Amino acid sequence: MRSTVAIGGARSRRARIASELEGHLTFAFKHEGLDLTVLCRLFDALDPAEIEAIVRAKPTGTYGRRAWFLYEWLTGRKLDLPAMTMGNYVNVVDPKLQYEGSPSASPRHRVKNNLPGTREFCPLVFRTKALDEFLATDLAARAREIVADVPADVLARTAAFLLLKDSRQATPSRANRRRTTAYSGGGAPSARPDASRSISMSCFASSAS
Repeated sequence: MRSTVAIGGARSRRARIASELEGHLTFAFKHEGLDLTVLCRLFDALDPAEIEAIVRAKPTGTYGRRAWFLYEWLTGRKLDLPAMTMGNYVNVVDPKLQYEGSPSASPRHRVKNNLPGTREFCPLVFRTKALDEFLATDLAARAREIVADVPADVLARTAAFLLLKDSRQATPSRANRRRTTAYSGGGAPSARPDASRSISMSCFASSAS
């Protein structure tokens, strides 16, 4: 049993959990949300036949199908199970517990993949009252309102200034070029162009940082 402290609150639950794998997965999905790191480690150590047995025992079971999908999604390995042909679509991420992404259907498992990312990078954030209140402020809409009141020519000049500033930062300054000349042996060009070019790049990198 884990207790997760989040922004704006804490969640801690005590309940009886069935000792078998299905009981642990069901409890975790229902009350604790998804922890992809834990699931990755579990699936790597698990005999895939155990997930297959859960799905075969309850073909339309909500939590079994979610475990089936997550096993294949996280490991990239396909279980020895036929595609589902019945049962309502269910969310992989419970939006009451964690923030979801845009859903896409997975007909094989009859689930809605609403994970907010890919297998390589998928940050999951627990819902809290503080975060929900912050999102309700809709800062994006407020930003659009502010920009709408700014004259178009002012926005254009601002964009041009930022672009110019960015391009200057990406170009070695005159001082950097003087340092490059000094490092390459005084006023004469370096006898090793490749070395001079590498020094110039290193000088620029240090000044930019």
